[in-house]
Amino acid sequence: MRSHLSLISALLLLTTFSSFGKEINQHPGGIFLLSLEKQSSIPPIVRFGIKEVAVLEYEKEWIALIGISMQQLPGEYLVYFRQSAVDEVANFMKFNVQAQRTGTLNESSKKFPPNLKRMSELDFENSAPPKVPLTTPFESAWTDEYGALSSSPNNQIQAVNFLYTYAKERSLIRAPQAGFVSNIIDSDDGTQSIVIDHGQGLYSLIHGLTDLTVEIGNGVTNRAVIGKVATPAQSGSTRDASVESLGQVFWQVQLNGMFINPIYLTQLKAN
Repeated sequence: MRSHLSLISALLLLTTFSSFGKEINQHPGGIFLLSLEKQSSIPPIVRFGIKEVAVLEYEKEWIALIGISMQQLPGEYLVYFRQSAVDEVANFMKFNVQAQRTGTLNESSKKFPPNLKRMSELDFENSAPPKVPLTTPFESAWTDEYGALSSSPNNQIQAVNFLYTYAKERSLIRAPQAGFVSNIIDSDDGTQSIVIDHGQGLYSLIHGLTDLTVEIGNGVTNRAVIGKVATPAQSGSTRDASVESLGQVFWQVQLNGMFINPIYLTQLKAN
């Protein structure tokens, strides 16, 4: 009996030292980073709920990226993992989700990007591990009000799940990282949206574009030009062509089915 207890204690100690969570940005719209010791060349399987999450390979560890939903309540949650070549059963780790970041927006009538119902029109998914970090699609000061709550005129509450910036019309927009173009959507205002599948459930959604240089199914490399900044169609013909126009560009990131703040993906170490 005593030997059995010693064995169990040793296994628990081994699990403790072979995996740990990096507790940063653990609030709705944030990410939880789970580090797993690299015990073999076969990537571990990691799940949060029913979602299998992206796993990045580094020299001495695997890093799983767990996106936290904007609707996630504060509290303690479990993420399950299995070292494919080692574990016969799944292990788990607890992590805490903090309270949602809230605040008052500067603009009472904020413009929101279109709501895309489908991430992909392709009959396949990019199952390759994504490359990080992501970079902003346009070199500019992006406004980050992610997670702030906005009271609209009819008193409805909306969560901000995007970054945005303004850029000169026809400025070049670049891919935040390598991947496949999985969807392109034409908006009523004459602008276009593009979705890039970076791999294993990590997507970039970029809105407010025109003159796209890619089609659905095309592969793109990191920082490849994918289109230009558009300005929404104007009613009538009173626009002065000599006046320089600015277009609004939106950037969203979806990770294991959750929208998360893109800025956190720009802060990861390169894999």
